[in-house]
Amino acid sequence: QTPDDFALNQLRSLQAVDRSVKDIISKLEEKNLINKTVIIFVSDNGFMWGEHKLHTKDKPYEESVRVPFIIRIPTIMPQVKEELTAIDLDVAQTIFEIANITRPSDGRSVLPLIVNSSFPWRQNILLQSVAGTNIIPSWATLRDKKWKYIEYITGERELYDLENDPFELENKINDADYYYISTNFSEQLQPLKGLTITTLQLPNATKNEFYSAQLGGWGGNKPYTWTIYNRTLHEGLVLNPDGVINGTPIVKGIRIVDIKVEDA
Repeated sequence: QTPDDFALNQLRSLQAVDRSVKDIISKLEEKNLINKTVIIFVSDNGFMWGEHKLHTKDKPYEESVRVPFIIRIPTIMPQVKEELTAIDLDVAQTIFEIANITRPSDGRSVLPLIVNSSFPWRQNILLQSVAGTNIIPSWATLRDKKWKYIEYITGERELYDLENDPFELENKINDADYYYISTNFSEQLQPLKGLTITTLQLPNATKNEFYSAQLGGWGGNKPYTWTIYNRTLHEGLVLNPDGVINGTPIVKGIRIVDIKVEDA
């Protein structure tokens, strides 16, 4: 099976989703409930099929982060908003407002925006992935209607002009003309990044020889506090609150340890 065949078969599989949505609508119409029902349709994040020479998910590019957000409310006329203004956290808060429920949420109801296009709304959105791999390390990005700024756990950065470069082909991060734009985005992003551990594998130790290694974290608010919450280090080694593992191991073997880091 070629990559094109795989992508084509994935698209074919979506026909079952179309049929399911049709069946739900038909059943609501059959029971005369269609005008009493709010329908919200969203999806998982996008799948890369070779864009930017990448595959699967969890990438910071548009093909991966954008998803459909369709809401049908019987009393509101159809309309389309092309800007990326809503996030998945908005779904719950929208439902709460429709149901007249007061409950705290990290999202915002889209109802005011639907009723009034000039309603004050968020200027940018935060996106982040902490499932770092060798192909795409953990990253965080701020995106508004024109710009997308990305920081990776490796220290690499990217800046794209989405209006003039919608396919994100020209990274402007090293262009002096965009220095103040990237600096402004970086300052906004720092207090928003979620905390994640950057050290997934420690250097090898040698039995009966002094050992020291520093664990690394990224994001959140320093200082960090490190603790072991499952299993133990080799006998002779200790984890200090500042993330330093040191001591003299007195046994040999491979050890897997679960470590937790908390920020300030």
